[in-house]
Amino acid sequence: MQSVQFIADENNTRIFAVVPIKLYEALVEGQEEPIEIHSKSRLLSADGRYVFFLNAEPNAKFDVLQLVDLLKRLGTKNIAIAQRAQTLDKFEHGQILNGLDPMLRTFFLSKDSPYRNTMQANNELVEALVETGIFQHTVAKFDAWYRPVKSLKINQRALDAFIEKHGPLPKHQKIDASEFM
Repeated sequence: MQSVQFIADENNTRIFAVVPIKLYEALVEGQEEPIEIHSKSRLLSADGRYVFFLNAEPNAKFDVLQLVDLLKRLGTKNIAIAQRAQTLDKFEHGQILNGLDPMLRTFFLSKDSPYRNTMQANNELVEALVETGIFQHTVAKFDAWYRPVKSLKINQRALDAFIEKHGPLPKHQKIDASEFM
């Protein structure tokens, strides 16, 4: 088709097709619902509510609403990514509520999961969280770590909008983090 123009990324992978309006209208004619746009991340569900674990049981996922509800209740503004290839028990007590990786392992995998000692906050999972619009990359200092570390800054407006769209979270689904406070 000579009437179609392609736009490619830096790797010369086609990412957009520009088509004449008549062709576009013919393509969408008769569709009652808008075309669903899928996320870039294969770990983020189409509705943005769930993130699938890459290093856990098949189809294991966590509810972003549960995560952001916990972060909001804790008053968290930034959370260390805390990517560590170490067993969960090697994280210090104070790092559980300040680090994404130990938080995911502690609260979002079952107590008997063999994957609790496997790093969960890998780059792809972190990017899926960033794609929600709630989180953005930053570097921050935390008492639980001796130097500034890679972190996720929380966009409070986006967090509140996410909770409003998907919540509120029923009380029985709220994460109980009291033993770590």
